[in-house]
Amino acid sequence: MNDSARRVLVTFAGTELGRALVRELLREASTERVLVLGANPSLLPTGDARLIFAQADVHRRRDVWKLLLSQALDERIDAIVHDPLEPSADAAHRGAWHADVSTLRQLLQLAEEHPTIRHFVLRSSIEVYRVSAEQPVLIEEDHPLHLTRHMDERTRSLLEADLYTCSRIAQSRLQISVLRCAEVLWPKCGSELFDYLCAPVCFRPLGFDPMLNLLTPEDASLALRLALQASARGVFNIPGKDTLPLSELVHALGRFGVALPGTLLSPLYLLRRAATRAEFRYAANRGRFHYSGILSGVRAKLELGYAPRAGLEFKTLGREVTQHTRRFLHVPGRFRP
Repeated sequence: MNDSARRVLVTFAGTELGRALVRELLREASTERVLVLGANPSLLPTGDARLIFAQADVHRRRDVWKLLLSQALDERIDAIVHDPLEPSADAAHRGAWHADVSTLRQLLQLAEEHPTIRHFVLRSSIEVYRVSAEQPVLIEEDHPLHLTRHMDERTRSLLEADLYTCSRIAQSRLQISVLRCAEVLWPKCGSELFDYLCAPVCFRPLGFDPMLNLLTPEDASLALRLALQASARGVFNIPGKDTLPLSELVHALGRFGVALPGTLLSPLYLLRRAATRAEFRYAANRGRFHYSGILSGVRAKLELGYAPRAGLEFKTLGREVTQHTRRFLHVPGRFRP
């Protein structure tokens, strides 16, 4: 096999970001094979002979073992791209986060012993960083992490996945890359901000209007593909092209923004969650709703060749927000306790 060719296992092809990555890989002539998990065949270019669908539940240890030591071995897979973020931001309440961390550990352990796999890429998130008044706005890779006594389950599990993978970088024979991405503002990408924007009225703390940097699925998939092709290993921040204030984002998507005293927002959004099963949690997002945090992409540009190129299309994103708002309001049983 050509050293520049890639045979890639994508474990999250059932998400919009996973599908974008698969399409990105299939556009490359150097891609020999793409093995995908959890994908709907109707949403991917099934006419491409390089695309192979696998049936496995990544939350079951036996399925992961059979996948890597059977089908991945037969296809001579040499790289894994994994995303521990659930498509739903509310997955912690279904016990999914603990299973996802266990899946990551097993994937890495089996990959390190696998005869053909030599590269592992993890998509992490800006959520692992601490955003506060004491920290700089521009976030480098050595920025303090969000390690606090009162972390929510989602952040704790995401940090555990990120730190476990980072702990293997120097010890493993694998080439390991951890991509800490800006928030991917798109449905079913684990974005609580998207759920926040689905409400017709968006509340923010009075006196604060933080700057947000947002990433598109296209740029996130580009960064993952470049990480597969590069020889670098380590942690890389992946910023998006668009940086704008929260109030401007709310206005651009046709929502109505209201500033309220910060002490009112946490109980207000708790009430919204209880009444509508919304996913946005103000307590978990309090830091970034008060203070700005923008990822620096210098290292990714120098070592991966990554630079964001796809800006947000506010008309398209606005239609997605409106569609999900209507679906949220009209699906039978949505309001059942």
